[in-house]
Amino acid sequence: MEIREDIVIVGGGIAGLATALALNRMGIPSLVLEKSNELRTTGTAITLAQNALQPLDVLGVLHKLKLIYTPIQKGNITNVANGTVQEVFYVGEDRNMSGPLPVHRKVLLEAIAEELPVDAIRFSSKLSSIETVKHDGASSVVLTLEDGTIIKAKIVIGCDGVNSVVARQLGLKAPTHSGRVATRGLSVFPQGHGLKHEVYQFIDGDKRVGMVPLNEKELYWFAIVPNEDDDMTRKSPESILKSVLDSVADFPPVVSNVVQHSDLAALTLAPLKFRVPWDLFLNDVYKDNITVAGDAMHPMTPDLAQGGCSSLEDAIVLARHIGNSFALTGKIDSSALKGYAKERRGRAAILITMSYLSALALKRIGIQSLATFQPQVQQCSTITLSKCLVDRLLNDGAHSVVARWLGLLDPIHSGRYDVRGLTVFPEGNGLKHEVQQSVGGSIRTGFASLNDKELYASIGSQFSILHPIKNASLVLEKSNELRTTDAALTLAPNALLALDVLGVSHKLKLIYTPSKIIIRVNVTNVASGTVQEVSYVGKDSTFGSNPLASTVGIASLEVIREEGLAKRSDQMGQEFRHLLGKIQLKFPDII
Repeated sequence: MEIREDIVIVGGGIAGLATALALNRMGIPSLVLEKSNELRTTGTAITLAQNALQPLDVLGVLHKLKLIYTPIQKGNITNVANGTVQEVFYVGEDRNMSGPLPVHRKVLLEAIAEELPVDAIRFSSKLSSIETVKHDGASSVVLTLEDGTIIKAKIVIGCDGVNSVVARQLGLKAPTHSGRVATRGLSVFPQGHGLKHEVYQFIDGDKRVGMVPLNEKELYWFAIVPNEDDDMTRKSPESILKSVLDSVADFPPVVSNVVQHSDLAALTLAPLKFRVPWDLFLNDVYKDNITVAGDAMHPMTPDLAQGGCSSLEDAIVLARHIGNSFALTGKIDSSALKGYAKERRGRAAILITMSYLSALALKRIGIQSLATFQPQVQQCSTITLSKCLVDRLLNDGAHSVVARWLGLLDPIHSGRYDVRGLTVFPEGNGLKHEVQQSVGGSIRTGFASLNDKELYASIGSQFSILHPIKNASLVLEKSNELRTTDAALTLAPNALLALDVLGVSHKLKLIYTPSKIIIRVNVTNVASGTVQEVSYVGKDSTFGSNPLASTVGIASLEVIREEGLAKRSDQMGQEFRHLLGKIQLKFPDII
Protein backbone atom coordinates (compact mmCIF):
# COMPACT_ATOMS: atom_id res chain seq x y z
CA MET A 1 0.00 0.00 0.00
CA GLU A 2 1.27 3.49 -0.87
CA ILE A 3 0.23 6.68 0.90
CA ARG A 4 1.00 10.30 -0.02
CA GLU A 5 1.16 13.01 2.65
CA ASP A 6 2.41 16.57 2.78
CA ILE A 7 3.96 16.26 6.24
CA VAL A 8 4.74 13.07 8.17
CA ILE A 9 5.77 13.16 11.83
CA VAL A 10 7.62 10.10 13.08
CA GLY A 11 6.81 9.56 16.76
CA GLY A 12 3.69 10.21 18.80
CA GLY A 13 5.25 11.54 21.97
CA ILE A 14 5.05 15.07 23.34
CA ALA A 15 7.08 16.62 20.50
CA GLY A 16 5.25 14.71 17.75
CA LEU A 17 1.70 15.37 18.93
CA ALA A 18 2.41 19.00 19.80
CA THR A 19 3.94 19.60 16.37
CA ALA A 20 0.93 17.99 14.68
CA LEU A 21 -1.46 20.17 16.70
CA ALA A 22 0.53 23.36 16.06
CA LEU A 23 0.43 22.64 12.32
CA ASN A 24 -3.27 21.86 12.56
CA ARG A 25 -3.88 25.24 14.20
CA MET A 26 -2.16 26.78 11.18
CA GLY A 27 -4.50 24.91 8.86
CA ILE A 28 -1.84 22.42 7.75
CA PRO A 29 -2.66 18.70 8.04
CA SER A 30 -0.06 16.10 8.99
CA LEU A 31 0.17 12.39 9.74
CA VAL A 32 1.75 11.09 12.95
CA LEU A 33 3.34 7.63 12.83
CA GLU A 34 3.45 5.95 16.24
CA LYS A 35 5.07 2.53 16.58
CA SER A 36 3.06 1.61 19.70
CA ASN A 37 -0.57 0.55 19.50
CA GLU A 38 -1.59 3.39 21.81
CA LEU A 39 -0.28 6.68 23.17
CA ARG A 40 3.10 6.25 24.84
CA THR A 41 3.12 7.09 28.55
CA THR A 42 6.73 6.26 29.40
CA GLY A 43 8.01 8.57 32.11
CA THR A 44 4.85 8.52 34.26
CA ALA A 45 4.67 12.29 34.81
CA ILE A 46 6.29 15.53 33.74
CA THR A 47 6.82 18.92 35.36
CA LEU A 48 5.95 21.73 32.96
CA ALA A 49 7.99 24.90 33.44
CA GLN A 50 6.99 28.37 32.22
CA ASN A 51 8.49 27.81 28.78
CA ALA A 52 6.22 24.76 28.35
CA LEU A 53 3.07 26.42 29.67
CA GLN A 54 3.23 29.18 27.05
CA PRO A 55 3.18 26.80 24.04
CA LEU A 56 0.39 24.75 25.61
CA ASP A 57 -1.62 27.93 26.09
CA VAL A 58 -1.15 28.86 22.44
CA LEU A 59 -2.20 25.34 21.42
CA GLY A 60 -5.41 25.66 23.45
CA VAL A 61 -4.54 22.81 25.82
CA LEU A 62 -3.33 24.49 29.00
CA HIS A 63 -6.79 25.28 30.36
CA LYS A 64 -7.62 21.55 30.44
CA LEU A 65 -4.57 20.79 32.58
CA LYS A 66 -5.15 23.67 34.98
CA LEU A 67 -8.60 22.27 35.76
CA ILE A 68 -6.92 19.14 37.10
CA TYR A 69 -3.49 20.15 38.40
CA THR A 70 -2.10 22.88 40.66
CA PRO A 71 1.16 24.78 40.01
CA ILE A 72 3.98 24.37 42.50
CA GLN A 73 5.37 27.49 44.12
CA LYS A 74 8.06 26.11 46.39
CA GLY A 75 10.51 23.25 46.84
CA ASN A 76 12.96 21.86 49.38
CA ILE A 77 16.39 20.36 48.74
CA THR A 78 17.84 18.25 51.55
CA ASN A 79 21.49 17.34 51.97
CA VAL A 80 21.24 13.79 53.28
CA ALA A 81 24.79 13.81 54.67
CA ASN A 82 24.33 16.73 57.08
CA GLY A 83 20.56 17.21 57.16
CA THR A 84 20.59 20.82 55.93
CA VAL A 85 17.55 21.92 53.94
CA GLN A 86 17.58 24.60 51.23
CA GLU A 87 14.31 26.22 50.22
CA VAL A 88 13.63 26.90 46.53
CA PHE A 89 11.04 29.37 45.27
CA TYR A 90 9.89 28.85 41.71
CA VAL A 91 7.94 32.11 41.40
CA GLY A 92 10.06 35.24 41.22
CA GLU A 93 9.14 38.91 41.25
CA ASP A 94 6.71 38.50 38.37
CA ARG A 95 3.65 37.08 40.09
CA ASN A 96 1.90 36.75 36.74
CA MET A 97 4.07 33.70 36.11
CA SER A 98 2.87 30.54 37.79
CA GLY A 99 5.21 27.92 39.15
CA PRO A 100 5.89 24.61 37.35
CA LEU A 101 2.84 22.43 36.72
CA PRO A 102 3.21 18.69 37.46
CA VAL A 103 0.97 16.54 35.25
CA HIS A 104 0.53 12.88 34.33
CA ARG A 105 2.27 12.31 31.02
CA LYS A 106 -0.70 10.28 29.78
CA VAL A 107 -3.12 13.09 30.59
CA LEU A 108 -0.92 15.58 28.74
CA LEU A 109 -0.72 13.39 25.64
CA GLU A 110 -4.46 12.74 25.68
CA ALA A 111 -5.20 16.45 26.07
CA ILE A 112 -3.16 17.20 22.94
CA ALA A 113 -4.44 14.19 20.95
CA GLU A 114 -8.07 15.14 21.63
CA GLU A 115 -7.55 18.33 19.65
CA LEU A 116 -6.32 16.46 16.57
CA PRO A 117 -8.48 14.97 13.80
CA VAL A 118 -9.35 11.33 14.44
CA ASP A 119 -7.18 10.11 11.55
CA ALA A 120 -4.14 12.23 12.41
CA ILE A 121 -2.35 9.43 14.31
CA ARG A 122 -1.48 6.08 12.73
CA PHE A 123 -0.65 3.57 15.48
CA SER A 124 1.41 0.36 15.11
CA SER A 125 3.49 2.08 12.42
CA LYS A 126 7.14 1.23 12.97
CA LEU A 127 9.62 2.81 10.57
CA SER A 128 11.82 0.39 8.64
CA SER A 129 13.72 2.73 6.31
CA ILE A 130 13.81 6.32 5.15
CA GLU A 131 15.36 7.86 2.03
CA THR A 132 15.22 11.06 0.02
CA VAL A 133 14.27 10.79 -3.65
CA LYS A 134 14.84 13.58 -6.19
CA HIS A 135 12.90 13.83 -9.42
CA ASP A 136 12.76 16.72 -11.92
CA GLY A 137 14.47 19.09 -9.51
CA ALA A 138 12.03 18.34 -6.68
CA SER A 139 12.67 16.04 -3.73
CA SER A 140 10.45 13.93 -1.52
CA VAL A 141 10.95 11.46 1.29
CA VAL A 142 10.01 7.81 1.03
CA LEU A 143 9.29 6.01 4.30
CA THR A 144 8.89 2.25 4.42
CA LEU A 145 7.11 0.73 7.41
CA GLU A 146 7.67 -2.76 8.79
CA ASP A 147 4.22 -3.84 7.57
CA GLY A 148 5.26 -2.99 4.00
CA THR A 149 3.39 0.32 3.76
CA ILE A 150 5.16 2.99 1.72
CA ILE A 151 4.56 6.64 2.53
CA LYS A 152 5.76 9.50 0.33
CA ALA A 153 5.99 12.91 2.01
CA LYS A 154 7.12 16.42 1.18
CA ILE A 155 8.46 16.95 4.72
CA VAL A 156 9.40 14.42 7.41
CA ILE A 157 9.84 15.48 11.03
CA GLY A 158 11.60 13.03 13.33
CA CYS A 159 10.14 13.10 16.84
CA ASP A 160 11.17 9.52 17.56
CA GLY A 161 13.08 10.01 20.79
CA VAL A 162 16.63 9.64 22.08
CA ASN A 163 17.52 6.74 19.78
CA SER A 164 16.02 8.43 16.72
CA VAL A 165 16.13 6.65 13.37
CA VAL A 166 15.53 9.98 11.62
CA ALA A 167 18.44 11.64 13.46
CA ARG A 168 20.75 8.85 12.26
CA GLN A 169 19.51 9.46 8.72
CA LEU A 170 20.61 13.11 9.07
CA GLY A 171 24.05 12.04 10.25
CA LEU A 172 23.72 13.12 13.88
CA LYS A 173 25.89 11.08 16.22
CA ALA A 174 24.45 8.73 18.81
CA PRO A 175 23.78 10.35 22.20
CA THR A 176 26.47 10.05 24.89
CA HIS A 177 25.88 8.09 28.09
CA SER A 178 26.12 10.43 31.10
CA GLY A 179 27.21 7.66 33.47
CA ARG A 180 23.89 7.79 35.32
CA VAL A 181 20.55 6.02 35.17
CA ALA A 182 17.14 7.29 36.26
CA THR A 183 14.28 5.32 37.76
CA ARG A 184 10.86 6.96 37.59
CA GLY A 185 7.71 5.87 39.32
CA LEU A 186 4.20 6.75 40.41
CA SER A 187 3.26 6.16 44.05
CA VAL A 188 -0.34 5.84 45.12
CA PHE A 189 -1.64 6.48 48.64
CA PRO A 190 -5.38 5.62 48.84
CA GLN A 191 -5.68 7.47 52.14
CA GLY A 192 -3.55 10.41 51.03
CA HIS A 193 0.22 10.95 51.15
CA GLY A 194 0.04 13.86 53.61
CA LEU A 195 2.78 15.91 51.98
CA LYS A 196 2.59 19.58 51.07
CA HIS A 197 2.22 20.53 47.40
CA GLU A 198 5.93 21.18 47.02
CA VAL A 199 8.88 19.63 45.22
CA TYR A 200 11.04 17.48 47.52
CA GLN A 201 14.62 16.69 46.52
CA PHE A 202 17.24 14.72 48.44
CA ILE A 203 20.93 14.78 47.56
CA ASP A 204 23.63 12.38 48.78
CA GLY A 205 26.83 12.59 46.77
CA ASP A 206 26.10 11.32 43.26
CA LYS A 207 22.65 10.08 44.24
CA ARG A 208 19.58 12.26 43.87
CA VAL A 209 15.90 11.59 44.60
CA GLY A 210 12.97 13.86 43.80
CA MET A 211 9.28 13.67 44.71
CA VAL A 212 6.51 15.77 43.19
CA PRO A 213 2.86 15.55 44.37
CA LEU A 214 0.39 15.34 41.47
CA ASN A 215 -2.62 15.45 43.76
CA GLU A 216 -3.50 14.43 47.31
CA LYS A 217 -3.13 10.71 46.62
CA GLU A 218 -0.48 10.41 43.91
CA LEU A 219 3.21 11.32 43.83
CA TYR A 220 5.62 11.24 40.94
CA TRP A 221 9.16 10.34 41.99
CA PHE A 222 12.56 9.83 40.38
CA ALA A 223 15.87 8.42 41.57
CA ILE A 224 19.15 9.15 39.76
CA VAL A 225 22.22 7.06 40.57
CA PRO A 226 25.64 6.55 38.92
CA ASN A 227 25.66 3.52 36.60
CA GLU A 228 26.85 2.89 33.06
CA ASP A 229 25.44 -0.62 32.72
CA ASP A 230 22.71 -0.58 30.07
CA ASP A 231 21.72 -4.12 31.09
CA MET A 232 20.04 -2.65 34.18
CA THR A 233 17.20 -1.46 31.97
CA ARG A 234 16.24 -5.10 31.28
CA LYS A 235 15.47 -5.84 34.93
CA SER A 236 11.99 -6.76 36.12
CA PRO A 237 9.95 -4.07 37.91
CA GLU A 238 10.43 -5.94 41.19
CA SER A 239 14.22 -5.95 40.75
CA ILE A 240 14.22 -2.27 39.82
CA LEU A 241 12.20 -1.41 42.91
CA LYS A 242 14.53 -3.39 45.18
CA SER A 243 17.57 -1.72 43.63
CA VAL A 244 16.11 1.73 44.30
CA LEU A 245 15.24 0.85 47.90
CA ASP A 246 18.80 -0.34 48.47
CA SER A 247 20.17 2.90 46.98
CA VAL A 248 18.06 5.12 49.25
CA ALA A 249 18.49 3.09 52.44
CA ASP A 250 20.37 5.99 54.07
CA PHE A 251 17.85 8.62 52.93
CA PRO A 252 15.09 9.95 55.22
CA PRO A 253 12.28 7.39 55.83
CA VAL A 254 9.81 9.39 53.73
CA VAL A 255 11.77 8.46 50.60
CA SER A 256 11.56 4.71 51.19
CA ASN A 257 7.91 5.04 52.09
CA VAL A 258 7.12 6.76 48.81
CA VAL A 259 9.11 4.25 46.75
CA GLN A 260 7.42 1.30 48.47
CA HIS A 261 4.01 2.62 47.39
CA SER A 262 5.02 2.53 43.72
CA ASP A 263 2.73 1.21 41.03
CA LEU A 264 4.95 -1.48 39.46
CA ALA A 265 3.20 -1.12 36.10
CA ALA A 266 4.36 2.51 35.89
CA LEU A 267 7.96 1.88 36.97
CA THR A 268 10.67 2.69 34.39
CA LEU A 269 14.46 2.59 34.32
CA ALA A 270 16.50 4.32 31.61
CA PRO A 271 20.09 5.46 31.05
CA LEU A 272 20.51 9.23 30.98
CA LYS A 273 21.96 10.28 27.65
CA PHE A 274 22.67 13.61 26.01
CA ARG A 275 23.78 14.92 22.64
CA VAL A 276 27.06 16.80 22.79
CA PRO A 277 26.05 20.39 21.92
CA TRP A 278 28.61 20.90 19.17
CA ASP A 279 27.05 18.02 17.24
CA LEU A 280 24.11 20.33 16.53
CA PHE A 281 26.47 22.72 14.72
CA LEU A 282 28.93 20.32 13.12
CA ASN A 283 26.19 18.12 11.66
CA ASP A 284 22.82 18.72 10.06
CA VAL A 285 19.65 19.01 12.11
CA TYR A 286 17.85 19.32 8.80
CA LYS A 287 18.69 18.11 5.32
CA ASP A 288 16.56 18.55 2.21
CA ASN A 289 13.05 17.57 3.40
CA ILE A 290 13.95 16.08 6.78
CA THR A 291 14.43 17.54 10.25
CA VAL A 292 14.14 16.47 13.90
CA ALA A 293 12.52 17.84 17.05
CA GLY A 294 12.30 16.99 20.74
CA ASP A 295 14.61 14.30 22.12
CA ALA A 296 15.47 13.27 18.57
CA MET A 297 17.18 16.62 18.16
CA HIS A 298 18.41 17.48 21.66
CA PRO A 299 18.44 14.61 24.18
CA MET A 300 19.58 16.06 27.50
CA THR A 301 19.93 15.02 31.12
CA PRO A 302 16.86 15.79 33.28
CA ASP A 303 18.68 17.97 35.80
CA LEU A 304 16.80 21.12 34.74
CA ALA A 305 13.57 19.33 33.79
CA GLN A 306 13.71 20.82 30.29
CA GLY A 307 13.44 17.79 27.99
CA GLY A 308 9.69 17.82 27.48
CA CYS A 309 9.46 21.59 27.92
CA SER A 310 11.88 22.30 25.10
CA SER A 311 10.04 19.78 22.91
CA LEU A 312 6.93 21.92 23.19
CA GLU A 313 8.97 24.95 22.15
CA ASP A 314 10.21 23.02 19.10
CA ALA A 315 6.64 22.30 18.06
CA ILE A 316 5.60 25.94 18.07
CA VAL A 317 8.71 27.21 16.30
CA LEU A 318 8.61 24.50 13.62
CA ALA A 319 4.92 25.05 12.90
CA ARG A 320 5.48 28.82 12.72
CA HIS A 321 8.21 28.48 10.08
CA ILE A 322 6.23 26.00 7.99
CA GLY A 323 3.01 28.01 8.39
CA ASN A 324 4.60 31.31 7.43
CA SER A 325 6.15 29.73 4.36
CA PHE A 326 2.81 28.23 3.41
CA ALA A 327 1.06 31.58 3.85
CA LEU A 328 3.53 33.25 1.49
CA THR A 329 3.80 30.59 -1.22
CA GLY A 330 0.56 28.63 -0.87
CA LYS A 331 2.46 25.35 -0.77
CA ILE A 332 4.40 23.14 1.65
CA ASP A 333 8.01 24.12 1.18
CA SER A 334 10.91 22.33 2.86
CA SER A 335 12.96 25.54 2.79
CA ALA A 336 11.13 26.49 6.00
CA LEU A 337 13.17 23.85 7.81
CA LYS A 338 16.31 25.93 7.42
CA GLY A 339 14.86 28.78 9.48
CA TYR A 340 13.63 26.38 12.13
CA ALA A 341 17.04 24.70 12.43
CA LYS A 342 18.81 28.05 12.66
CA GLU A 343 16.49 29.25 15.42
CA ARG A 344 16.50 26.09 17.52
CA ARG A 345 20.01 24.66 17.39
CA GLY A 346 21.53 27.43 19.52
CA ARG A 347 18.89 27.23 22.21
CA ALA A 348 19.05 23.44 22.24
CA ALA A 349 22.81 23.60 22.72
CA ILE A 350 22.37 25.98 25.66
CA LEU A 351 19.82 23.73 27.37
CA ILE A 352 21.93 20.61 26.89
CA THR A 353 24.97 22.39 28.31
CA MET A 354 23.17 23.95 31.25
CA SER A 355 21.51 20.67 32.19
CA TYR A 356 24.87 18.92 32.19
CA LEU A 357 26.50 21.73 34.16
CA SER A 358 23.71 21.64 36.71
CA ALA A 359 24.57 18.02 37.51
CA LEU A 360 28.26 18.89 37.61
CA ALA A 361 27.58 21.81 39.94
CA LEU A 362 25.54 19.59 42.23
CA LYS A 363 28.44 17.19 42.51
CA ARG A 364 31.13 19.82 43.05
CA ILE A 365 29.34 22.51 45.04
CA GLY A 366 26.26 20.94 46.61
CA ILE A 367 22.60 21.75 47.03
CA GLN A 368 23.18 25.52 46.88
CA SER A 369 23.88 25.17 43.16
CA LEU A 370 20.58 23.42 42.47
CA ALA A 371 18.66 25.85 44.67
CA THR A 372 20.08 28.74 42.64
CA PHE A 373 20.20 27.27 39.18
CA GLN A 374 16.96 25.31 38.78
CA PRO A 375 14.36 27.97 39.73
CA GLN A 376 16.10 30.56 37.56
CA VAL A 377 15.54 28.37 34.52
CA GLN A 378 11.99 27.53 35.65
CA GLN A 379 11.12 31.24 35.75
CA CYS A 380 12.51 31.99 32.28
CA SER A 381 10.09 32.12 29.40
CA THR A 382 10.62 30.63 25.96
CA ILE A 383 12.27 33.67 24.43
CA THR A 384 14.29 34.95 27.37
CA LEU A 385 16.09 31.86 28.68
CA SER A 386 19.50 32.67 27.22
CA LYS A 387 19.33 36.25 28.51
CA CYS A 388 18.02 34.99 31.84
CA LEU A 389 20.94 32.59 32.27
CA VAL A 390 23.44 35.33 31.54
CA ASP A 391 21.74 38.02 33.63
CA ARG A 392 21.00 35.90 36.67
CA LEU A 393 23.65 33.22 36.72
CA LEU A 394 26.80 34.15 34.85
CA ASN A 395 27.55 37.65 36.14
CA ASP A 396 28.92 36.67 39.53
CA GLY A 397 32.36 38.24 39.44
CA ALA A 398 36.01 37.23 39.55
CA HIS A 399 35.42 34.38 41.99
CA SER A 400 32.47 33.08 39.99
CA VAL A 401 30.54 30.07 41.25
CA VAL A 402 29.45 29.37 37.67
CA ALA A 403 33.09 29.37 36.55
CA ARG A 404 33.74 26.67 39.14
CA TRP A 405 30.80 24.70 37.69
CA LEU A 406 32.55 24.88 34.35
CA GLY A 407 35.69 23.46 35.91
CA LEU A 408 37.64 26.69 35.36
CA LEU A 409 40.52 27.42 37.69
CA ASP A 410 40.33 30.27 40.17
CA PRO A 411 41.74 33.56 38.83
CA ILE A 412 45.54 33.55 38.78
CA HIS A 413 47.24 36.15 40.95
CA SER A 414 49.06 38.64 38.74
CA GLY A 415 51.63 39.43 41.40
CA ARG A 416 50.33 43.00 41.64
CA TYR A 417 48.06 44.82 44.02
CA ASP A 418 45.97 47.93 43.55
CA VAL A 419 45.36 50.55 46.19
CA ARG A 420 42.51 52.85 45.24
CA GLY A 421 41.18 55.87 47.04
CA LEU A 422 39.27 59.11 46.93
CA THR A 423 41.23 62.26 47.76
CA VAL A 424 39.40 65.44 48.81
CA PHE A 425 40.86 68.97 48.48
CA PRO A 426 38.46 71.42 50.24
CA GLU A 427 40.20 74.38 48.56
CA GLY A 428 40.35 72.67 45.16
CA ASN A 429 42.74 70.12 43.65
CA GLY A 430 44.22 72.60 41.15
CA LEU A 431 44.53 69.94 38.43
CA LYS A 432 43.19 70.00 34.90
CA HIS A 433 40.23 67.80 34.13
CA GLU A 434 42.45 65.13 32.61
CA VAL A 435 43.58 61.61 33.41
CA GLN A 436 47.21 61.64 34.50
CA GLN A 437 49.33 58.51 34.85
CA SER A 438 52.90 58.04 36.02
CA VAL A 439 54.99 54.91 35.54
CA GLY A 440 58.19 54.20 37.47
CA GLY A 441 59.65 50.71 37.55
CA SER A 442 57.03 48.36 38.95
CA ILE A 443 54.86 51.17 40.31
CA ARG A 444 52.09 52.85 38.36
CA THR A 445 49.94 55.70 39.61
CA GLY A 446 46.87 57.27 38.09
CA PHE A 447 44.76 60.34 38.89
CA ALA A 448 41.41 61.42 37.50
CA SER A 449 39.58 64.57 38.55
CA LEU A 450 35.97 63.89 39.47
CA ASN A 451 35.29 67.57 40.03
CA ASP A 452 37.18 70.64 41.26
CA LYS A 453 37.69 69.21 44.77
CA GLU A 454 37.74 65.44 44.48
CA LEU A 455 40.34 63.26 42.90
CA TYR A 456 40.23 59.52 42.21
CA ALA A 457 43.65 57.92 42.65
CA SER A 458 45.01 54.43 42.12
CA ILE A 459 48.45 52.98 42.78
CA GLY A 460 49.45 49.61 41.37
CA SER A 461 52.56 47.92 42.71
CA GLN A 462 54.51 44.71 42.12
CA PHE A 463 54.63 43.12 45.57
CA SER A 464 56.40 39.87 46.33
CA ILE A 465 54.00 36.95 46.54
CA LEU A 466 55.93 35.90 49.65
CA HIS A 467 54.36 38.87 51.44
CA PRO A 468 50.78 38.97 50.15
CA ILE A 469 48.41 41.74 51.11
CA LYS A 470 44.77 40.74 51.53
CA ASN A 471 42.61 42.59 49.01
CA ALA A 472 40.06 44.47 51.06
CA SER A 473 37.95 45.33 48.00
CA LEU A 474 36.41 41.87 47.66
CA VAL A 475 32.79 41.99 48.79
CA LEU A 476 30.44 39.02 48.97
CA GLU A 477 27.29 39.26 46.87
CA LYS A 478 25.19 38.65 50.00
CA SER A 479 26.08 42.13 51.25
CA ASN A 480 23.05 44.00 52.60
CA GLU A 481 23.97 47.23 50.87
CA LEU A 482 25.41 48.52 47.60
CA ARG A 483 29.05 47.72 46.95
CA THR A 484 31.03 50.96 46.83
CA THR A 485 34.63 49.71 46.86
CA ASP A 486 37.15 51.31 44.48
CA ALA A 487 36.00 54.84 45.37
CA ALA A 488 35.50 56.00 41.78
CA LEU A 489 35.51 54.86 38.20
CA THR A 490 36.47 56.40 34.87
CA LEU A 491 33.81 55.60 32.29
CA ALA A 492 34.95 55.10 28.70
CA PRO A 493 32.59 55.64 25.72
CA ASN A 494 31.48 51.98 25.66
CA ALA A 495 30.48 52.26 29.31
CA LEU A 496 28.59 55.49 28.65
CA LEU A 497 26.66 53.82 25.86
CA ALA A 498 25.67 50.97 28.14
CA LEU A 499 24.63 53.36 30.91
CA ASP A 500 22.64 55.37 28.41
CA VAL A 501 20.71 52.26 27.38
CA LEU A 502 20.09 51.51 31.05
CA GLY A 503 18.76 55.04 31.58
CA VAL A 504 21.46 55.96 34.11
CA SER A 505 23.95 58.16 32.29
CA HIS A 506 21.81 61.31 32.47
CA LYS A 507 21.90 61.17 36.27
CA LEU A 508 25.68 61.05 36.29
CA LYS A 509 25.99 63.88 33.74
CA LEU A 510 23.99 66.14 36.03
CA ILE A 511 26.74 65.73 38.64
CA TYR A 512 29.95 65.16 36.71
CA THR A 513 31.55 66.95 33.77
CA PRO A 514 30.87 65.11 30.50
CA SER A 515 33.65 63.09 28.94
CA LYS A 516 34.18 65.53 26.07
CA ILE A 517 36.40 67.66 28.35
CA ILE A 518 38.67 64.72 29.18
CA ILE A 519 40.25 64.54 25.78
CA ARG A 520 43.87 64.01 26.89
CA VAL A 521 45.78 61.66 29.16
CA ASN A 522 49.30 62.51 30.22
CA VAL A 523 51.48 59.45 30.93
CA THR A 524 54.72 60.37 32.69
CA ASN A 525 57.82 58.15 32.83
CA VAL A 526 59.17 58.90 36.30
CA ALA A 527 62.70 57.73 35.47
CA SER A 528 63.23 59.91 32.38
CA GLY A 529 60.67 62.62 32.96
CA THR A 530 59.20 62.19 29.47
CA VAL A 531 55.50 62.87 29.08
CA GLN A 532 53.33 61.13 26.50
CA GLU A 533 50.03 62.81 25.65
CA VAL A 534 47.16 60.53 24.60
CA SER A 535 43.98 61.96 23.06
CA TYR A 536 40.66 60.23 23.72
CA VAL A 537 38.07 62.09 21.63
CA GLY A 538 37.73 65.21 19.56
CA LYS A 539 35.45 68.17 20.06
CA ASP A 540 32.96 66.95 17.50
CA SER A 541 33.07 63.24 18.34
CA THR A 542 30.06 60.97 18.76
CA PHE A 543 30.65 61.08 22.48
CA GLY A 544 31.12 64.83 22.65
CA SER A 545 27.97 65.21 24.76
CA ASN A 546 26.38 68.18 22.98
CA PRO A 547 24.72 70.24 25.77
CA LEU A 548 21.44 70.83 23.89
CA ALA A 549 21.09 67.18 22.84
CA SER A 550 21.94 66.04 26.36
CA THR A 551 19.34 68.36 27.88
CA VAL A 552 16.62 67.15 25.50
CA GLY A 553 17.64 63.52 26.09
CA ILE A 554 17.60 63.90 29.87
CA ALA A 555 14.15 65.51 29.78
CA SER A 556 12.81 62.70 27.58
CA LEU A 557 14.26 60.02 29.82
CA GLU A 558 12.76 61.68 32.89
CA VAL A 559 9.29 61.59 31.32
CA ILE A 560 9.74 57.93 30.36
CA ARG A 561 10.88 57.07 33.88
CA GLU A 562 8.33 59.11 35.84
CA GLU A 563 5.35 57.90 33.80
CA GLY A 564 6.58 54.30 33.66
CA LEU A 565 6.35 54.26 29.86
CA ALA A 566 9.02 51.59 29.37
CA LYS A 567 7.35 49.14 31.73
CA ARG A 568 3.95 49.89 30.27
CA SER A 569 5.27 49.40 26.75
CA ASP A 570 6.80 46.05 27.71
CA GLN A 571 3.54 44.87 29.28
CA MET A 572 1.48 45.95 26.28
CA GLY A 573 4.00 44.37 23.91
CA GLN A 574 3.91 41.03 25.71
CA GLU A 575 0.12 41.01 25.76
CA PHE A 576 -0.07 41.98 22.09
CA ARG A 577 2.41 39.28 21.04
CA HIS A 578 0.53 36.69 23.05
CA LEU A 579 -2.85 37.54 21.51
CA LEU A 580 -1.38 37.95 18.03
CA GLY A 581 0.23 34.54 18.29
CA LYS A 582 -3.13 32.94 19.00
CA ILE A 583 -4.76 34.76 16.09
CA GLN A 584 -1.91 33.84 13.74
CA LEU A 585 -2.35 30.15 14.42
CA LYS A 586 -6.04 30.41 13.54
CA PHE A 587 -5.72 32.75 10.54
CA PRO A 588 -2.28 32.18 8.96
CA ASP A 589 -3.46 33.54 5.61
CA ILE A 590 -4.26 36.93 7.13
CA ILE A 591 -1.49 37.48 9.69
